Amino acid sequence: MVTKMFSQALLSALCLSGAAAQEAEPKGLLERFPREPLINEIVFFKPVSGHHFNEQAGADCGGGRRLESGEKAVRCQYGKPGRVEAKLYVCDDAKTFCRQEKAELRVGGSAAKGQYSEHPRKISRSPNVAAPGFIQNDVSKALELAKSKKSPILIFFTQLYCPPCNLFKEVTLSDAAFQKETEELVKLQVDWDVEIPERLTGLEVPSTPALLLVDRELREIGRFARFSSPELTLRWIREQSALADSPVETLAKKEKRSLAEAKRLGRWWHERKEHEKAVAALAAYKESDAEAGLYHDWAAAQSKKGEDYLQAVGPLVGRITDCQSHYPLWRLIPEEKDKVSDNYYAGAIEIIRGELRRTESGGARLDCLLNRAYLNEILAGVRMHQGDRRSARAAIEEAVSAYQGFQIHTPQGRGKSPKVYQAMAWSRIQAGEGEKLYHELKAEDPANFSYEYLQASELLDQKLYERALETLAKAEAKAMGNNWFRIKRLKTEILVKAGRKEEARRHIAQALTQVRLPASETSSGQRFVGAMRRFEAELAD
Repeated sequence: MVTKMFSQALLSALCLSGAAAQEAEPKGLLERFPREPLINEIVFFKPVSGHHFNEQAGADCGGGRRLESGEKAVRCQYGKPGRVEAKLYVCDDAKTFCRQEKAELRVGGSAAKGQYSEHPRKISRSPNVAAPGFIQNDVSKALELAKSKKSPILIFFTQLYCPPCNLFKEVTLSDAAFQKETEELVKLQVDWDVEIPERLTGLEVPSTPALLLVDRELREIGRFARFSSPELTLRWIREQSALADSPVETLAKKEKRSLAEAKRLGRWWHERKEHEKAVAALAAYKESDAEAGLYHDWAAAQSKKGEDYLQAVGPLVGRITDCQSHYPLWRLIPEEKDKVSDNYYAGAIEIIRGELRRTESGGARLDCLLNRAYLNEILAGVRMHQGDRRSARAAIEEAVSAYQGFQIHTPQGRGKSPKVYQAMAWSRIQAGEGEKLYHELKAEDPANFSYEYLQASELLDQKLYERALETLAKAEAKAMGNNWFRIKRLKTEILVKAGRKEEARRHIAQALTQVRLPASETSSGQRFVGAMRRFEAELAD
């Protein structure tokens, strides 16, 4: 203890003396951060360019909870209102000085378990009805039943807005074979549109859809976070059920692991989107085991951008089985086409076409049909960036055809989810076709906000800002909970891109007075607040 205290004191003294020796030392060494965060809002502290945090000196969140501490980022979360002062040690990358930076914050907002307040459609029950055989949001009931049946619990995290969630529910969770095989399994549907049960916030689910298998103590056995066909989902449930007496989170605490344990843990970290941890868990086995190498490389690719990502993902996708390879390919669509070379487009198209050829061997298998549709949408996006509208339309037509193939596997062939995907696809290249499908969906399900929301997103892409705002206003009148703030975020983006900056500032300020966040680190509300903060900073520049 004495040695540790001496080391900290010496380090602090070195930081301060180094700072005094610098005549041209910068005035502020932290990037902009919210000075008045909400209760439970996660505050990101980052050093300015050319600097880093001194991890040996530590980071003091000033009474808040420290969630992350590294050279390039410190995350703090504050659960009580009041004034606080965070203290962080910042050094320049040239190693000529270090100094302590103080960040004064005034934490405000409403402390509550729920996610949103002061909104007329705050509800306790969502219109997103549970899949057949699933308990809706009642954790106590699920636990009681699991203990009586001595069964693990299958938890499905979903949202009304989420197209792949709805596809999962319509195609897989309602499937007769799935229903029969999981009849004795306790199943719980958790809806992000209303308040997430407090007992589940520790599971840290960063996105939907997510399917988790947990034991009767709510310790996680395994998860995957994407759509999967009934056949593949049942296979996953069998594999995870065989491990029901060995919660995966216990593996994270072990110093030494077997190859099987490392692969299980690495895949779990990857599904949780904690890619650095996945890379570390699999590093020792990446050369000797194909599956370990696959998940190591997939997780490692997440931090790459542009042509570096293209080089990383090219050899990777061919190693992914079961027609799931479209997931790393979405990022092949460039955000800024002016910064992308012709070679990039050629390489991206080659990879996508190769994957399309591979999925054709799967015929009418559901996972392959969906993969074919997604890949054609990705191809259309790349073609659009190239300015080749004719080839983009051909790819969209292929995608729509694959989604139509899905239609027959939904209840009575009238499932809404495949039609949503068709509308989204058509809207990218043929607005009239997409609009026609959206009208059909709204007529079938008039209380659902998501059709107007999706249409507004696409009108934004087409730079039809006034129409986007008008359509979004219709969605807002139907939205609740998470979806209400999702709409606030999209409206901010529309106003910013339309050049209505002062209106956007007022809109952000008003929205942030209405939101309240749960303590969970990975609630989607945190992402929406983070997006609003980024717009706030952009408008301040």
